[in-house]
Amino acid sequence: MKKVIRKTTILTLLFFCFLTLSSQVITKKAFIKAVQEADIYYYYDQNYAKASDMYKSLLNKYSENSNLTAKLGFEDAFIRNLYLLMTQ
Repeated sequence: MKKVIRKTTILTLLFFCFLTLSSQVITKKAFIKAVQEADIYYYYDQNYAKASDMYKSLLNKYSENSNLTAKLGFEDAFIRNLYLLMTQ
């Protein structure tokens, strides 16, 4: 009887440990949704500063993603050129 209680307790603790660890990792669906939201700010709302912040936060988590790097690079270049046009 004690072995059953001990096994159940250990399994329950392990389950909750893995559950909390898995909730910290962003899922693929959540990543795609976050990129789509940033794209909406960039392409449709033309809120480049907000999109840039969102891309940067995603890039911090996924530094190996070349698409985010490219989008952020194009966006920064566009904002710089827009600023130069406005100040002339």
